[in-house]
Amino acid sequence: MTVGATTFKIGGMTCTFAVFKPTEMGKITGLSPDLQRVWKRRGQLPWGNGEPAPFTAPVAAEMFVRHQLSLNGLPPGDSAEIGGGSAAIVFWFALLNVDGACEVVGPPEAVNQFLESFGSDSELVNELTGSPPIHQFLYRYDGAGEFRRGKEMQEIVGSANFSSLALIDLEDIAMKLCARAKRPLITVELSDCSASPAKIIRRLTAG
Repeated sequence: MTVGATTFKIGGMTCTFAVFKPTEMGKITGLSPDLQRVWKRRGQLPWGNGEPAPFTAPVAAEMFVRHQLSLNGLPPGDSAEIGGGSAAIVFWFALLNVDGACEVVGPPEAVNQFLESFGSDSELVNELTGSPPIHQFLYRYDGAGEFRRGKEMQEIVGSANFSSLALIDLEDIAMKLCARAKRPLITVELSDCSASPAKIIRRLTAG
């Protein structure tokens, strides 16, 4: 999954990410348009070919994570790698768990087959997100050092002595991202959409 791309292809599927305006990004991520401009001036927002990247759903996921990191003491200039690396994981949780996070378009039979496959296992979700290495949490102890990645709360709270814990839950971010976006994060157009428009349907996935 390419964070800055708006459209990509997987096999016979054309996938298009939702794109958000700066004001929408502010409501979704907590990063206000004014703060977005500051981050742009500092080169701390995603850029491509010398221009600002479009605010796609994966960019929103990245910026949501990075804003949370900044609220927990990590400067924006230091959060790009961990934020970018977490975007696909947030997207994975969103597609897997949230009703309507993905819209599929095509002939009824193909759409129904897609929805059946989507609901029966995570293979399609892995395909759409690039099979990211899954960890649910970002954390660090006592406000110092790098943010670490963790899969289970038990390993985080039971593995060290600490006075304070900064914890970011990527699954929770995925849920909030979907709720605030108020539309599908990605639309999947199936290969045989050349059929008559009267025979094309749109359906939403169930988490």
